[in-house]
Amino acid sequence: MNRSGLDKLSIHLSFRVFLAILAALTFYVYRDYLLLDKLYLFKDIGSDTINGFYPRLIHIADYLRTEGLPMWSFNQGMGQNIFPGSLGNPFEWPL
Repeated sequence: MNRSGLDKLSIHLSFRVFLAILAALTFYVYRDYLLLDKLYLFKDIGSDTINGFYPRLIHIADYLRTEGLPMWSFNQGMGQNIFPGSLGNPFEWPL
């Protein structure tokens, strides 16, 4: 292997080591949130996470647990279809 090949190999290796260290540090800093020990909810000016999104997510999670695939729910207003708003968002798929 010539000199430039070794340089490229060391650059790729050092970049991978850098990414591994960066991923480990990021996991260490945000481990409580990534392991779902804590939730990142706003209470002050951005309170829409607690007042708007969180109750809807809890409702959909309960509906999935008890009824299955969300279709029609009388727990929202006079009753409405909750299918389009719940499964189109990939952040709600883990529910």
